[in-house]
Amino acid sequence: MSLKYNWQHPNWPKFTYKSDGLHKVIADYRHLSSHLQGQVAQLNRKRCSNHTVPV
Repeated sequence: MSLKYNWQHPNWPKFTYKSDGLHKVIADYRHLSSHLQGQVAQLNRKRCSNHTVPV
């Protein structure tokens, strides 16, 4: 049986996890997102208005 919801986990609500690799993932994300934020900040309003995402 695959677990789809948190409450289906046998140890619900007492979860445990290993954070060993989590710090690197968070640091990598923070690094990449700060670069993206800097690139977006460099766009001026005219160029930014030409790059819209249809919804």
